[in-house]
Amino acid sequence: MKNAKLFTLLLFLLSCSITWAQNLREISGKVSDSSGPLEDVRISIKDKDESTTFSSLYGSYAIKAQTGDILMFTYAGMKTVSIQIEDVTRYINPILYPYVNQLDEVIVESSNRISANVLAQRYFERRNVIQSAYGFIDGDRTAGNILFLEQDEIMPVNLGLANLLQNRFPGVSTGILQNLASGVPVFLM
Repeated sequence: MKNAKLFTLLLFLLSCSITWAQNLREISGKVSDSSGPLEDVRISIKDKDESTTFSSLYGSYAIKAQTGDILMFTYAGMKTVSIQIEDVTRYINPILYPYVNQLDEVIVESSNRISANVLAQRYFERRNVIQSAYGFIDGDRTAGNILFLEQDEIMPVNLGLANLLQNRFPGVSTGILQNLASGVPVFLM
């Protein structure tokens, strides 16, 4: 009788462990976004810190989970995706989307932009406003550096225009390139 109770207890414990082992299974898949697979996506089970893995170079992952667990797919700059494991779940291929923070309305109250008409009027008054194929450009407001050379700054003792520009303006380099087809030298700046 004692052996029968012991045998029944062992059989019960063995069936419980088999049932528990059947619930724990490997979930795998590939994590991607709109442009392709994502590397280093954090895949974890919600409220279980010990069950965490990261996706590979090609977005592949594998993690052991039970029915009812919630998988969390987390990546910087992307919305976190949560998927609950069901009894038939084996493969999950989530697609992550960018996290966009919608801002409130923005109102521009003033601008430092000068209209083309105002620049056209200033063209005759100020020497740093120049006319180009793209319209009038204010030399003080350009992204680059515009330097001017006045007529009285050109001395007749200079060896040439290239040397004058190289000596007058910092950062300007000049050189001569021999054109092989025509034999005519070409000056480079």
